[in-house]
Amino acid sequence: NELKILLLDDPCAGIDINSKIDIFKSISDFSESGKGVILVSSELSELLENCDRILILKDGKIKTEIGHADIKKMNEEDLLKLL
Repeated sequence: NELKILLLDDPCAGIDINSKIDIFKSISDFSESGKGVILVSSELSELLENCDRILILKDGKIKTEIGHADIKKMNEEDLLKLL
């Protein structure tokens, strides 16, 4: 069976910047091949730079959904306000 979805929880925690670049390149390549990626990260900059959509969950339910166009206009402070 071929892998169709990756679930990643802080994949770059404690990793040097060059390795982070390599990891996110691999994630991007996987996504661009038509497969799905669910990324959980405590690094807001990673989410803003690498996600097409951001979901903020509270009590197991979607509190806020941010689409691609809105992500491109945001910075970390904007995202923090939504948490």
